[in-house]
Amino acid sequence: MPYTLRILGVFEVTYPILALNLTVYAYTAILSGNFMVISSDVLSQYGQSNYLVINGFYWRLFTAMFAHTNIVHLVVNMLFLIIFGLRAEELFSITEYLTTYLLSGLVGNLLTLLLGLTGFPGASGAIFSLCGACVTGLLIGYGLASKPGNKTTRHCQTV
Repeated sequence: MPYTLRILGVFEVTYPILALNLTVYAYTAILSGNFMVISSDVLSQYGQSNYLVINGFYWRLFTAMFAHTNIVHLVVNMLFLIIFGLRAEELFSITEYLTTYLLSGLVGNLLTLLLGLTGFPGASGAIFSLCGACVTGLLIGYGLASKPGNKTTRHCQTV
């Protein structure tokens, strides 16, 4: 994407993910009949219901990455998505960004399933993985952490 579009604030990944999260929230809010809090019935239909995932509804591990319980949950997550998502677009390729976002969200939802925790929303895992990736990328970029392949980095990857 040309540099001038980045100056104008047209980013390739963060804003579409933001729009998807807002759209899913608006849809679930309409179904709930409440804009402030999404009903547990609606969340059980569109979020991660561990019972349903175990019984073959595996797609819920993905759709839960865009589910939010209430307006505060949505606003905080979208704020962090804007802050760290835009930074991630500067630090990583589109493939690295999307892989980090989607794989981390999926792994977070799988852990929720495997640990037997209540499922429903799972957007925070994907969003906060971008935060961790940005911090790591910046530390490596500024020489405050080892480059990939160094002894320190290999040790951190195995922990």
